[in-house]
Amino acid sequence: MFFGDPAAAFKNLRRALRPLGRLVFLCWRTPLENPWGLVPMRAAAPHLPPIERPGPEDPGQYAFGDRARVERILKQAGFGTPTFRTLDQQIPMGRDIPEVLENLGKFGPLARLFVESTPEQIAKAKAAVGEALKPHAGPEGVRLAGACWLVSAAQH
Repeated sequence: MFFGDPAAAFKNLRRALRPLGRLVFLCWRTPLENPWGLVPMRAAAPHLPPIERPGPEDPGQYAFGDRARVERILKQAGFGTPTFRTLDQQIPMGRDIPEVLENLGKFGPLARLFVESTPEQIAKAKAAVGEALKPHAGPEGVRLAGACWLVSAAQH
């Protein structure tokens, strides 16, 4: 998902496989299918500097959400037609909302935005995220839906 030239990267991976080898990987589907990332981002966005949205061919967290794009890339790299299996699961975000809010600044797109933000903007963003997460908090912690592809492709 993060390769600048994914076809070249997968071509290198294909060359490293044994004869008749197979590639298997897990990747996020689209942002709309992944509330674990979308809910906090939508809640925080009005309070933070604008985020640059990647184009459909740019690397990024959801760059392989488009099944047709992944298939095209793998075929360009010399793999046969890949298979896709959906894998949907509740993603544990933290044991409670305060823990999730503390971790927002440690990694991911919000952490990058926090670097460019004032303390006041960060506080407002975290408060908004906390409110947005309330419906997703329960005895098992804060959990939101996540959606992935399990992709498998054999050498062509």
